[in-house]
Amino acid sequence: QVMQAIDVNRRPESENSADSIVKAIMSVPLLPSAIVSLIKGLDRIGLLPGAIIDASPFHTSLFFTNMASLRTAPVFHHLYAFGTTGTFIALGMTPGERRSFTLNISTDERIASGSTLARAFRFLSHLITHPERLEVPPTEVVSDVR
Repeated sequence: QVMQAIDVNRRPESENSADSIVKAIMSVPLLPSAIVSLIKGLDRIGLLPGAIIDASPFHTSLFFTNMASLRTAPVFHHLYAFGTTGTFIALGMTPGERRSFTLNISTDERIASGSTLARAFRFLSHLITHPERLEVPPTEVVSDVR
């Protein structure tokens, strides 16, 4: 499903829901800044419509960017005061090395305690160095959604 969405959005003629919303906002003269302010305000108080949240690339827990596809070093991405993205991961090529990659991670330390973040990143590092672990299903899945 992810690869299908990537393939569709790579086509120059493709238009996704985020594009449609931006075009609609920009088509109203003199109102784009008022509309954007309204959207930011609604987001701040938790009343942003689901259609905008679904279309927004900033309403996700993790944003991944592949700078290696441009054959460049990864960036340290800034965090936004809009949406729910708490972590940006940028993959890039290590300068001067042909087959070496670097990950840069920018995260909002308010999303979890320091010890929890440290454990999560230690586990991520383990998975990156041992990707075969991703092929083994967990012995137990604990749902934390109520």
